[in-house]
Amino acid sequence: MRLLLTLLVLSSILLAGCNPGLPSDGDNGDLQTSGYAAGMTDAEYASLTPEQQYQVARKLNGAMFKGVPVESFFSGSATTTGTRSLARAATVNDAKYLTNMRSALRTLVPNYQNDAVITEISGVDAQGNPIPGGAKYNFSYDPNNDTNDYSARETPLAFIYEYPVSRDAFVHWMAWFLSNTIMFSPALEMESTDINDGFNNYERLYTGLKNKQSVRQIIRSHLPTLSRWRVSRSAENHFLEAAELYLGLFDTKEDSRKGGIACKNYSLTGDDDGYQLRGTGIRNTVPQIVFGAYYIVDCEDVYDMIAGHPLVIPRVTEIIVNSLMAESTNDVRQAMIQSIAGSNPETFEDIFKAVLFSRQYLLYTERPKSFEENYFSLLGTFKWNPDVGTGGDTNRDVFRNLASNQGNAIYLGDMSWAPMEYKIGRQAETPMDALSFANYHKAVREQLLRQINNYNRRIIYTDNGSQLRSNIAVMTPEQYLNFLFLSALTRSALPVEQTDLFNIFVARGWTQQVNGQLRIRTGNYGDVARLTFDYISRLPEFYYFPAIN
Repeated sequence: MRLLLTLLVLSSILLAGCNPGLPSDGDNGDLQTSGYAAGMTDAEYASLTPEQQYQVARKLNGAMFKGVPVESFFSGSATTTGTRSLARAATVNDAKYLTNMRSALRTLVPNYQNDAVITEISGVDAQGNPIPGGAKYNFSYDPNNDTNDYSARETPLAFIYEYPVSRDAFVHWMAWFLSNTIMFSPALEMESTDINDGFNNYERLYTGLKNKQSVRQIIRSHLPTLSRWRVSRSAENHFLEAAELYLGLFDTKEDSRKGGIACKNYSLTGDDDGYQLRGTGIRNTVPQIVFGAYYIVDCEDVYDMIAGHPLVIPRVTEIIVNSLMAESTNDVRQAMIQSIAGSNPETFEDIFKAVLFSRQYLLYTERPKSFEENYFSLLGTFKWNPDVGTGGDTNRDVFRNLASNQGNAIYLGDMSWAPMEYKIGRQAETPMDALSFANYHKAVREQLLRQINNYNRRIIYTDNGSQLRSNIAVMTPEQYLNFLFLSALTRSALPVEQTDLFNIFVARGWTQQVNGQLRIRTGNYGDVARLTFDYISRLPEFYYFPAIN
């Protein structure tokens, strides 16, 4: 009865969403969606103020762990309109920003650029020869000890950061996102799993996404794997978890018993044998009827039935929407799920883009940023590079420290956000309990925002620190403060913030009078930035993606 009701609801969803409407400008071949999931158009984007346009750009890029430097977004000479002026002119470079972002996410980087990224991360050239100076980053890889190699949950972050906005970066980001959901988590917290399951899961997801395999194909290829069996651990539970993970069906005790019969020719060995999948030699020959409609005889039938089930797309869409729009009301999320599922998406890429480029997400959704979304967006906005001065734990070890290195200041596990760790995946909401958030705040404040070398020679001074960058040198003190606020908070400073902060700058001797005008001393621009960023790190809004309207 429950299954019949679910199918009837699904049918109404599909019928309601079968007419996706006219293409909006900027879709360029992406999945056409309407209703709650309708894509934001270039015309709607152009109607926003420049500051709001920047907030939309940072929201879109930040979700994919990318930053948007202020000076690359705004064009023209520095101008002032009252005390809340933008640091740059109000003319935005790109009137078709969303269209071009969609295009970028479909475009592979040139071969030479791809080779350069791989070389930087691996430390070897295309022929496998070590490069002078070694890899750009340090990972936990130890050629003499595989058990200490946790790079499966480190290098994906490096690839996401190093690739420009492109399909290459997007595929890595989608694979990372999915590796941390209940659907594909290798559950490294369990004694029956190990880091090899993380390597294999990620590689399988990355390959499937890169080759544009459908949602159903990727799930079908994942179900029979050793890593999936190491999480489910028994034939009956293998069926039960498949129904829960990929169909959203949770009352399946009798169906799971029958599924266990169909899969009884497989079993997982114990700890002494390394939790290996093996054939039992006992095959089922009696057809089993599950969910009141499907005949299964063996595990291959189970895999085909699950991957081909009509509830797969709504369930996958639900998991993605609930993660990217966790703070939205249940009614809004359900409307988004129905709108996207009713548009007949085939790939994970269809679903992710439908959410990220939707008007509902970009303009009306407010939610806490995950640590990765905040941290990497800032690193990208600051044009951070470990070769140009680093501090704290933001250095060549940054990805190892984030993902695997317990005990350091930016370890994600201390924020209840460990990658590939949990059997049920990361929770939809960013953990905001007292301890998790305290570690989040401490990490981003102390290891990024107060470490002046993380941004000083990238957005303020030249690489060698000898002089101010040209765009900074022409700014008034008010414009410079707004530039800092936009970089970290995506808005200009409020009048009261300008007044109070400048009182501190004056008291600390970081300013001087030049021809009757207050100016920041040339050597103190970095000090002003560090104190300003320290203040911003204490604002609740710093930890949220804002609703624009």
